[in-house]
Amino acid sequence: MLRKEVVIVGSGIAGITAAYFEAKKGNSVTLIESDNRVGGLLKSEFFNNRHFDYGTHLMSETNIEELDKFLFGKLNDSNCVITNKVEIANYFNGAMNTKNSYVDTNYLDKEVFKKGCKELLGLDNLPEEIDLKANLLSKFGPTFYKSIFEPLIQKLIGVDPQLLAAQVGHFFDMSRLIAFDEKTTTKLCRLDVYNNKLGHHVRQRGL
Repeated sequence: MLRKEVVIVGSGIAGITAAYFEAKKGNSVTLIESDNRVGGLLKSEFFNNRHFDYGTHLMSETNIEELDKFLFGKLNDSNCVITNKVEIANYFNGAMNTKNSYVDTNYLDKEVFKKGCKELLGLDNLPEEIDLKANLLSKFGPTFYKSIFEPLIQKLIGVDPQLLAAQVGHFFDMSRLIAFDEKTTTKLCRLDVYNNKLGHHVRQRGL
């Protein structure tokens, strides 16, 4: 059998799985990763005595026995959380929001918060899809972008937001913000333009 030289870019779950099965075929595999550790969106960080997930940690069995054995064979209560209930939260500016996964702008400095809310109310246009920066600026305004999203993207991804597709924001729950108070948010969300930007202060029953 001819031995192949295989190069795989990205060591997320897809890259790791591809590398494993290519190596199992007897091929020589080179796995390239820009970060200093593997895992992609399956990575976690630990600080302030809490674990924080980067992204999707929910995986379903594929019904392909060999693949499921590779993906799930060594999972147990000591290395992951196996549960039927998903707990979500957001840690921002030194405070934990356990109601949902969106950044709560109420934790910002009061003047920054007021300015950001005023800008957001004035944006009644559909967000631009050119790139992630343009999308977030047109959706939330410059104050919230500079105070929240720009440093967040730099910390989590380390790439200029202008180089990223707008859809990247969905991976890190950048599609909405918690702003104003619960009563104001409920009223604003009757309008589609704000309903697509604002998260609810209280998790809806059944979610």
